[in-house]
Amino acid sequence: MSEGHWEDACDRFAQSLALEPAVGTLLNLATCVERGGDTVRTCSLWAQARDMARAKGSPERAKLAEDRLARLGCP
Repeated sequence: MSEGHWEDACDRFAQSLALEPAVGTLLNLATCVERGGDTVRTCSLWAQARDMARAKGSPERAKLAEDRLARLGCP
């Protein structure tokens, strides 16, 4: 992702998430998909990240996701 290979990065984050769901992976996937311009999917991923972060007791990550949701105008 840091080298600009967004499509490949998104695929890898999605695969990783499917194998072992983790807040960090979900945040990275949301960031990656957001770069690709898919607003509907991005909103869904940020909301999932917010909810997972809350459930895992990670308020900083939940706040990050909430801020991104607000910035994007997601419901």
